[in-house]
Amino acid sequence: MTVEQFAQMTTSETEDYELVEGELVPLPSANPMHAKIRQNVERIVADYLDHTPIADSGLPRYFIPS
Repeated sequence: MTVEQFAQMTTSETEDYELVEGELVPLPSANPMHAKIRQNVERIVADYLDHTPIADSGLPRYFIPS
């Protein structure tokens, strides 16, 4: 599979995969500790953006791709 083919797929088709040397490779499931760390990082970044000029960039507040 090419990068172009991968890019044309919908997010729901690719959200659990990454493209490695032309092959779709399943991503491992996140464990509870990973989920908690991710939530904390998202909160810290959101708080930072709420208090800095970049927060007025017009992007949605939670423009953090998953």
